[in-house]
Amino acid sequence: MDTPTESEEDDLESLLRLHIVRHNWQALGFAVLTLVGAVFLWMVLYGVLNWLVMLFVVVVKDPDGSVPRGFRLTFCAIAGALLVAAWMDRLATVNERPPDKRPAFEVFMDFLLAVPRATLAVWGNFSAMQWLHDADYHGAADLLEAVARQRQLPMQSTPLYIQDARQRDRVVYALLLSRVLEVRLSDGESSLHLSSFRPPELAHLDQLWLKQ
Repeated sequence: MDTPTESEEDDLESLLRLHIVRHNWQALGFAVLTLVGAVFLWMVLYGVLNWLVMLFVVVVKDPDGSVPRGFRLTFCAIAGALLVAAWMDRLATVNERPPDKRPAFEVFMDFLLAVPRATLAVWGNFSAMQWLHDADYHGAADLLEAVARQRQLPMQSTPLYIQDARQRDRVVYALLLSRVLEVRLSDGESSLHLSSFRPPELAHLDQLWLKQ
């Protein structure tokens, strides 16, 4: 089996750098779009509630009345409480797969927390951006070479290629999140595989360094 040359490793590191940059731009774009959407939804919700309160005041109390002064503060307090509820619901949700049948209360809560969940998704998209150091890219190239050569790499074998635990976690997480690698479970053991959704510039990885 041929050993990858220094030039091949440098090329792979360059491809990984380019891929992570593109991934970060994509994550940033999603975050901005989500932020704009969340702000728009909050504005619509505020406007609708403001109109309903105004309608109630005019019809029930005073035809010349106006929205109570404390409406804005009350709206902000309720919005904050809903954000906290959505955050706690996210922490408590272990399985995100929706069941076939759901109680009416859960359907109501999904509707009630729709805008707060969209707001929390902004941070989720921002946090998807990955920041790797030069040494991380070198370790990522070594790890990818091992996965490509062996077709799969048990998770317990990753310290052979990246010794530092924090660096290893950072690299593996970035490669999984950017869909270069994927984890598969077999016989109770997890292993790394090349992702079938990896970008075109990395599509040839499964053919690298497999010459006998």
